[in-house]
Amino acid sequence: MSLLDKLIFLYIIAILINSLMTFLPGASYSKFGQFVSKIVYPFESLFKFAIVGMVDFSPVVAIVVLQLVRMLINYFQVILIP
Repeated sequence: MSLLDKLIFLYIIAILINSLMTFLPGASYSKFGQFVSKIVYPFESLFKFAIVGMVDFSPVVAIVVLQLVRMLINYFQVILIP
């Protein structure tokens, strides 16, 4: 695992934490919740088109995109670094 791969994984965890905090009353308004939201929102907002009815699928789309990036990074590492 490269450093970039680990950072992307941590960002995915931050997206999951941010999504789970929406189910806890007041968690999004805590200092920690605001911190995580500030980190996650800029990337997640790119996928706000993924709202169906009252359900926001942008975290799911963001995680899928990040997973694809991780797979590409690992693929090119295997090819370029023998």
